[in-house]
Amino acid sequence: MNNIAKITTIGLPSAICLGLAWVGLRIMSNERKLITREIELRLQLDAKNIKGF
Repeated sequence: MNNIAKITTIGLPSAICLGLAWVGLRIMSNERKLITREIELRLQLDAKNIKGF
């Protein structure tokens, strides 16, 4: 019974925190990818506008 209490008091909160940290890292990673993709698209649009002149 003592081992189960230790697992639930230490293991469960740490697993939850690790999960939240992983979600946070994924959000930041996806945000960086979106920013770089936006820059690429803007450069492509600017190149098309310059060719039109």
